[in-house]
Amino acid sequence: LQRFFIILVLMIPFEIRDLNYDPEELHTIPQRFGSRKTRIAGIFVCLLCFLITFLKDDLSITEILSKMFILFSLAALMIFMPKEQGRYFSSFWVEAFPIFWAILLYGSLGIY
Repeated sequence: LQRFFIILVLMIPFEIRDLNYDPEELHTIPQRFGSRKTRIAGIFVCLLCFLITFLKDDLSITEILSKMFILFSLAALMIFMPKEQGRYFSSFWVEAFPIFWAILLYGSLGIY
């Protein structure tokens, strides 16, 4: 469930970027609700993902801190994301989040 929500949030910058280019028949999230409401929903989903973390039985401080960093960074991205994004904004920053998360997890676990 968490992974689904994270992927959903990672899609939002791409959806907002393509808002002017997508045909109206697609009915994307930003087309239906607008850019601002879509961002607010993305922030809410980030918070929900973080709270879902605490429902696990075997929870480590590493997992909490890494998810907190990644999800709050994604929420900040939703807040400060420009409406008119540069060519590489979504391609670099959004796609880099899973890589940063993996580096955080593997680095903190001592797996090289």
